[in-house]
Amino acid sequence: MLRVRSALCGSWRGFKTIPCAAVEVKNEPILAFEKGSKERVELEKALQVLKGKTEEIPCVIGDKQIWTKDIRYQLSPFNHAHKVAKFCYADKELLNKAILASVAARREWDLKPVADRAQIFFKAADVISGPKRAEVLAKTMIGQGKTIMQAEIDAAAELIDFFRFNAKHAVELVQQQPLDSDGSTNTML
Repeated sequence: MLRVRSALCGSWRGFKTIPCAAVEVKNEPILAFEKGSKERVELEKALQVLKGKTEEIPCVIGDKQIWTKDIRYQLSPFNHAHKVAKFCYADKELLNKAILASVAARREWDLKPVADRAQIFFKAADVISGPKRAEVLAKTMIGQGKTIMQAEIDAAAELIDFFRFNAKHAVELVQQQPLDSDGSTNTML
């Protein structure tokens, strides 16, 4: 999980040292899924829940769900009779609305302090690492045809590490102050 300790940020090419809190993260352990283990039992339950189930997915633009009449299906790669997902297909008009909504959301996101943005990613990593791990693995196995270990590495461990380490680096990077030159002040945005 996340631990913060007080530290002095290191100085490197073109940056001066300023005090900051260093974020410590560790690589997500890869679980073994041995027969009878807690993680194996949870995964088998999640696979049973998804067996034969078709998830319905709307187009999402901003905070609105849009159900279109143009429907497509994602089939399981190893069982083409199993429709894993039924999803709404967006036309050009919806795509343009989605682009505009995402640009507006980006403006709002950019105004959030980096520490707040990082917390969102730390929380997402904790959710995937904990209560949603079996569900994420089961959906990856059924939807992409991955083995247990492929799903564990790709959909759990790597994703969790990606969220944690990139959030950590963002928090540390924002603490760096580029050196100023005569007549100009450099800042990190």
